[in-house]
Amino acid sequence: MKLYDLFELAEWEGKAPEDPIHRTIDLWRGIDVAERHLGFTIEDLALMFRHYRRPTIWRLFPIGQHFRAWASDDPEIRGGTHSIVISPEVRAQLEPMVADLREMLRKAQEAAKERQDG
Repeated sequence: MKLYDLFELAEWEGKAPEDPIHRTIDLWRGIDVAERHLGFTIEDLALMFRHYRRPTIWRLFPIGQHFRAWASDDPEIRGGTHSIVISPEVRAQLEPMVADLREMLRKAQEAAKERQDG
C-alpha cells in the first residue's frame, strides 16, 4: 500500500455534512506524524480507516493541528530537510489520542482476522 492509497480511504467522494474532514492538511499531517513518529504503519492506518474511518480521522486531526504551525512556518520541515522531534511534553499530550488509535488498531486487526477465518 502506498500513502496515496491511504488518502483515498480517508477522503471519499460521498461526504455527508457531518463528515469529520474539514481541513485535509491537518489529517495528512496527523497521518504523517502517526506513521513517522508514533509507530503506526501505512497498513495499520489503512486498516483503521476501513473499520473505523470517522473515529480514526477524529484522532488524527488534533495531532495534525498540533503540528500545523511547525510545518507551515519552517521551510526546512516543508522542504523535508528537517525532522520533527516530539518532546516528552508533547508526547504526553498526544498519548490519549495515540492510546485510542492503538485500541482501534487492535479491534480492526481482530475484525480482519475474524473475516479471514470466517
